[in-house]
Amino acid sequence: MQSPAEAPRLLPSSVPAKDDNWGGYVRVESATHQGMWIDSKDGWIKAVPNKADPLTFVDKFGHYEIRQKSATGRPLVLQGSRFRFVSGAEPGRFQVF
Repeated sequence: MQSPAEAPRLLPSSVPAKDDNWGGYVRVESATHQGMWIDSKDGWIKAVPNKADPLTFVDKFGHYEIRQKSATGRPLVLQGSRFRFVSGAEPGRFQVF
């Protein structure tokens, strides 16, 4: 596992919504994935060279749920040591800084 100093940074290309949610495409900033984007078409999070599926950050007032495409999309969960969007799963709780 990478230490926090070595972990890739994710930079949302945010699009504000009419509610307290926001979303857009997420760009990865790391030495090995510089300028790549997050893709989640098959549910697994991976870095790809071009923009793919957008993510939505659902404001739960104290934390966010991250969902695939829209506020009603599949929630992001930690499965083993990898992130995945899973239909019907209990949504993960994320702090976004």
